[in-house]
Amino acid sequence: MTLQGLLTLLTQRPEFRRLKEKIQNTEGIPALTGITEAARPYIAASLAVSLKQPCCL
Repeated sequence: MTLQGLLTLLTQRPEFRRLKEKIQNTEGIPALTGITEAARPYIAASLAVSLKQPCCL
């Protein structure tokens, strides 16, 4: 089973795009609120794929 399609769904969201732009334009990851512990690996994986570099939250 592949979960690759889930990453595509998230990267199309405007909220994700804004987060990615903030990370690219500043040093480090801004404070993230409203993201459940269960969703953090999903966000981190999507950022790593989108930014083409390791990422941890």
